[in-house]
Amino acid sequence: MTSAIVNPSFEDIIELFRKSLAEGMVLILVGECSVEYRGRGVASLESGSRIIIAKPDGTLLIHAATSVEPVNWQPPGSKLEVYIDDENLVLSSTRRSPYERVVARFTSVSLVAVSRLEGKPRFRVEIGEEAIREAILAEPGLIEDGFKPVSIEKPVESGFVDLYGLDRYGRLVVVELKRVKADLEAVEQLKAYIESLRDRYGSMRGILAAPSITYKAYMRLKELGLEYRRIDIARCIEILASRKGQQRRLGEYYSC
Repeated sequence: MTSAIVNPSFEDIIELFRKSLAEGMVLILVGECSVEYRGRGVASLESGSRIIIAKPDGTLLIHAATSVEPVNWQPPGSKLEVYIDDENLVLSSTRRSPYERVVARFTSVSLVAVSRLEGKPRFRVEIGEEAIREAILAEPGLIEDGFKPVSIEKPVESGFVDLYGLDRYGRLVVVELKRVKADLEAVEQLKAYIESLRDRYGSMRGILAAPSITYKAYMRLKELGLEYRRIDIARCIEILASRKGQQRRLGEYYSC
């Protein structure tokens, strides 16, 4: 449910504020206000255009017209109040421990809105195959324990092998990477790469590495004697973030 009023009266705002508290809704105010802070220090902002977001957990964010960062904020658990004082609308947020208080004093409000935000936020994270490969180079155990990368983008008759290396027993492993759900086409691509290399290298393992795989593709892998490894995209991102600026080269793993 969402309610919004353009150019509301201060009484309208107080009514919507009480509704937002009672029903666990987010309150948004847009208007002209000054801001005062007392707590670990004392600070103030002159009157200007601001956007204020008050969340049902007590969080308060005060934004100016620019910048991603709020000009002031209060954490969850703070107590929010709205009242009229000396013909101004006052929104205050008080944190008990450590004591901090933020007071926004509005001379005018152009918009007030309340809305219920359902469910927990969930990001759908996607990265490219090159980034997945970099994460595997940094942490080869993403494929399996003992895996040693040897080459990337190896040209073969049917295309380019994403990654190949040696397992713990010294057997050649051909790895085909997919950033999305692997399908039958991905299986046939891996099969073609292995066939292109078999005359030169003989017996080898084939692994299709992807965040997920279709049932038909999985059964086709089994039929061909190939393998599937689930790639955890969130883990890949963690690895890349922790090694930013420290890209690891193939020679650090194996040289042939």
